[in-house]
Amino acid sequence: MAMTYMGARHNTAEQMAAVLHLSEGDVHQAFSNLSRAMFGHQNKHTLVEANKLFGQQGIKLEDDFLSGTSRYYNAPMETVDFGDEEGSRSRINDWVSAQTKRKIKDLIPRGILTPLTTLVLVNAVYFKGTWQTQFDPEETYARKFFPTPENHFAVPTMHQRGKFRVAELPNLRCRMLELPYAGGELVMFVLLPVQMYGLKDVESRLTSEALLDATRGDSLQEMRSLTVALPKFRLTHALSLKKQLTALGMTDLFSMETADLSGVTGQKDLHVSEVLHKAFVEVNEEGSEAAAATAVVMRGRSGNFGRSFVVNRPFLFFIQHKPTGSILFLGRVTNPNE
Repeated sequence: MAMTYMGARHNTAEQMAAVLHLSEGDVHQAFSNLSRAMFGHQNKHTLVEANKLFGQQGIKLEDDFLSGTSRYYNAPMETVDFGDEEGSRSRINDWVSAQTKRKIKDLIPRGILTPLTTLVLVNAVYFKGTWQTQFDPEETYARKFFPTPENHFAVPTMHQRGKFRVAELPNLRCRMLELPYAGGELVMFVLLPVQMYGLKDVESRLTSEALLDATRGDSLQEMRSLTVALPKFRLTHALSLKKQLTALGMTDLFSMETADLSGVTGQKDLHVSEVLHKAFVEVNEEGSEAAAATAVVMRGRSGNFGRSFVVNRPFLFFIQHKPTGSILFLGRVTNPNE
């Protein structure tokens, strides 16, 4: 969305800034600095970001837009023929698949691209990390998981005895466990509702500020001996963000009549027809693997834990880059077997 914001003007840009909480100043330089801090060097994990523009053959983009997306987002331009809907779809999806080690496939479903499509902006992120202390596969066995009061089932659950940092978050009505990855820069946090079936209550209270506050200051306790029981899980989720962004106030961007993306082509001839996002996360004894991809399609006109932290009910998790505080992945697990 940041690359799209680079081409937005007037009310369209103001709405995007408000919804995305973009502060005044050089937003794109700030994103570039953040990207370099997170992706610029590797320690004991793999963390890759890739950006690319796919433009209709013959399209003339503003020099400032092309130089800006290249300078700040390292996003080269590739021309395609959107008149060949399946061919252009395959080229974009193949690129995303390659960047995410084949974890994100078919980001662009059939029916999204049309001969009126002018430009597709794509962002892909891939992460693979090993735990600072890995779980012993011999200690993985089935435990009951309780998604609803009427239902429970067995799930493969990893176990580890060690020293962990935990926090009680009464404002979110949950408890939080920190699981560091090797190298120390990246960590996974698990948010476990205090109430057995309290996930919706936790989600209703969740904000980005609350998450960041939970990971800094005095929320996290000192390292303590603890037995952790965490289900193995693998998630793949795809969604359209158009409805949510519109509901939050980003209306002009999706309207043929009101969208002002003149910073892209020099004319008010573009609007965004769709924003697609797809994510993959897998957590096992060794560590976790995660990938996410987002495409913007533009068209022209025409606590008290005792001695254990047992995750046996629906929970939230997020992966954070500690030096910057940036959250890379955030997800919900309601059935680890799916």
